[in-house]
Amino acid sequence: MFVGEAWRWRGVTAALVASLWLPCFAAPPTNESISNNPPSAPAEEDLSPPLPQPPDEQVIKAIEEIRTVFEKDYRRRGLQRVELVRLLRKQAETETKPAVRFALLCESRDLAADALSAELAMEAVDELIAGFDVDIAAERSAILGVLAKASLDPLQSEFAALHGLDWVEEALDDDDYETAVKLGTSVDTLASRTKIKSIDTRARDTLKRVKSMQLDFGRMQAAMKTLETKPDDPTANTTVGKFHAFRKGDWALGLPYLTKSGDAELAELARRELEVGRSADTVVQMEMGDAWWDASIKASNAARAAYQRRSGVWYRAALPALNGLELARVEKRLAELLPEVENGLLAEYFADGQFRKMVLRRIDPQLNFAWGKSAPAPSVPADEFSVRWVGRIHPPATGEYTLLISADDRVRLWIDKKEVFNCNDCHLRKRIPVKVNLLSTGTPIRIDFVERSGTANMILEWKLPGASELPIPKKAFTH
Repeated sequence: MFVGEAWRWRGVTAALVASLWLPCFAAPPTNESISNNPPSAPAEEDLSPPLPQPPDEQVIKAIEEIRTVFEKDYRRRGLQRVELVRLLRKQAETETKPAVRFALLCESRDLAADALSAELAMEAVDELIAGFDVDIAAERSAILGVLAKASLDPLQSEFAALHGLDWVEEALDDDDYETAVKLGTSVDTLASRTKIKSIDTRARDTLKRVKSMQLDFGRMQAAMKTLETKPDDPTANTTVGKFHAFRKGDWALGLPYLTKSGDAELAELARRELEVGRSADTVVQMEMGDAWWDASIKASNAARAAYQRRSGVWYRAALPALNGLELARVEKRLAELLPEVENGLLAEYFADGQFRKMVLRRIDPQLNFAWGKSAPAPSVPADEFSVRWVGRIHPPATGEYTLLISADDRVRLWIDKKEVFNCNDCHLRKRIPVKVNLLSTGTPIRIDFVERSGTANMILEWKLPGASELPIPKKAFTH
């Protein structure tokens, strides 16, 4: 029996379809707050808009045809179904009929869940979302709920938990707190099975934060109702401004409300922010950084972290022009703002070129490897291996940076979940520059590397303003 038996379509009649809930047959989304975000799976970036969801009758017919064509393959059970999933996914890549491609991805999703492959199931969902105008919240909530109830091994639980955390953040970005809570609850269950304390803690803290933000969102909506009739109400303005600026990090939206706050010091800080704008004057930047930091000392415990984070934005902007004791003072304060995370990137090494047979997981402080013809580790072969690095990259200040890549054989780079570099057969002896926008607070980064034969190397450097090319230091990576 499929693990998704309770929510997937199993029959061939429209009457049965109508009797079960299934995202593949749900009406197109009507909630305008749900955005069609690009997939984070390692697929080629597709800039074309998603297609309309095919009519149910066409999908039903397509599923019947698929099961007929692959009848023998469908007889496989358990883990053997992974090969069928890969077969259907490959067929979907070249399928030109929308209804058939849609059905292939639906079947891939369900079969992968049945085979206890969270990675393949969630990638199929990402492809459905990227290619078709489906209900994103329903698709993600359903598959993650199924996986949370399945008997996944720790590795698949880890993939589902980490990928699910990305989905939670996207739901929060869309102010879809109901979906965020559902996803966060499933992620919390999955994370507990990874046996990795850092992931378990992160999932638990995320769910707690999501529930807290849901309450704050409700208070903000109530405050907005008040402002419809009392636009200068200080309490309502404070509630709305703090939600947007402190909770969501949208200071441009929150500052005008905070200028009308009943907290006189906060209102004055907000007015000064609007007056100076994005000043490039180091003196102004330091004044704003110090003002927010000084205010944080007198702020409530709940608001102190938000005040100091805002202070950090101004300090980082001023950092390149500082020296001496002033530089030491600012660096010390910035160090206090850093979350308790481990530096370096999470590295997964596979004993094949397809990211399937993982043999080693470790933290790599830098990407500065010149393996030559040697193996990266005793458990990893010298040829036909692959590595995936994931984490966040933290530059000294927000802005555009040039990353430099030198690799042999294949390398792909994602920044903020968007693929920005793809070299299938590199053999790069020279550094290839890639311009990217990075946030000082950290930007998601992912690198996929494949070594086929011969010599192997993978080096990632960056060029900072006014400096030469340098290997990215360990302190610039977190995971």
